[in-house]
Parts: sequence; C-alpha cells; structure tokens
Amino acid sequence: RHETKVSVVSAEEYDAAENMKAESDKINVAIQTISECESGLAINADKARDTINAVFDDIINNANKRRDDLLRQLQAIVGDKNDHLLSQQKLLKDKAKEFDDHSRKAHNMMKDVALSPTKRKAEILSAARSLSEHDLRLVPVIDNKLKIL
Repeated sequence: RHETKVSVVSAEEYDAAENMKAESDKINVAIQTISECESGLAINADKARDTINAVFDDIINNANKRRDDLLRQLQAIVGDKNDHLLSQQKLLKDKAKEFDDHSRKAHNMMKDVALSPTKRKAEILSAARSLSEHDLRLVPVIDNKLKIL
C-alpha cells in the first residue's frame, strides 16, 4: 500500500519557497564564482611574484656586473698609478745612491792629502754639476686621488 501525501499550500507559500530556492541557487553560483576568482587570484599572484622576482634578479645581476666592471677599472687605475709611483721611486732611489756614492767619494778625496787640491776641486765640482743637471721631480708624479662619478 502506498500512501501518497499531498499538501495543499497557498500560492504565496509556494512562490516564497521557490524564491528562497532560487536565491539559494544564486548564492551558490556566487560562492562558486568567488572560489574561481580566488583560484585565479592565486595564479595571477604567483605570476606577478615571478615577474617581480625576475625583474629584480635582472636588476641585481646588472648592478653586480656594473660593480664588477667598476672594480676592475679601479684596479687598473690604481695599478697604473702604482706603476708610475714605483717607477719614480726607483729613479729617486737610484739617484740618491748616486749622490751618496759621489758624496762619499768627495769626502774621501778631501781626506786624501796626496791628491792635488786643484784636481780634487775640479772632480768634486764636476760631479756636483753633473748630478745637479738632472731635473729630479721630488713630489709624486701623480696624485693619490680617485674620483667616483
């Protein structure tokens, strides 16, 4: 035996229940749309994050390359300046040794009583003239300044 249950409702009740069902369906569609939007937002955020990281990695790489280039240039400039200074320093050391050698020789000649005073004077003055003919630069040939522009 089957019992069939039948209810009699007013049209207003039925319409209200159907409207609530329709509203619930709309809300469920909106929830699904929002979920899809959240998923899309997460995907787009990952893409944006990757783009930002790629751009900044590129900037950092370019900045590191530029820094390396500048450090190489600095090293070359400092090396060149050091070469000039060392060359000047060697020249002055050689000249100082020459002056010291001639000074010792002159002092020894002045102590030598057997040496003719005229000859001694001529040799000492000749050596002094010869040594003083060289225009020695006694200040550094270059400065120690480095400019970063």
